[in-house]
Amino acid sequence: MNPPEVPQDKGFWSRVVLACERVALKSLATGNFVWFVVLVLGVVCLWRLSSQDLKDVLLKVLVTYGWLGYVVASVTIFVSVRILRWRERFYQQEMTRIAEVRNRLMQGKLELPLASSVEDTERK
Repeated sequence: MNPPEVPQDKGFWSRVVLACERVALKSLATGNFVWFVVLVLGVVCLWRLSSQDLKDVLLKVLVTYGWLGYVVASVTIFVSVRILRWRERFYQQEMTRIAEVRNRLMQGKLELPLASSVEDTERK
């Protein structure tokens, strides 16, 4: 599905609406439409505030809750590293298991011991 072409004579707002439509369609396709709606409602609420109220809200959010980004980032990095290590360990175990099964099948088919399986039995 090709995105619709934007005529060059359209203004800023038509491009913003078109960009929002694209993001909405993508969020609908990926199952994140609820979060898109929450984001749009939040932006509309911030847009409707007067400049002094907006300043108060931004200061409250940034000063009070801004430090939470560091905590969330640290936890996210820690969890990501743990998941990557687990995935690598799982991958190595599966590769070892597949190699062992292949060796057993080859030995059964050829009736000859393979060099790697002879080395494995000597180590044990």
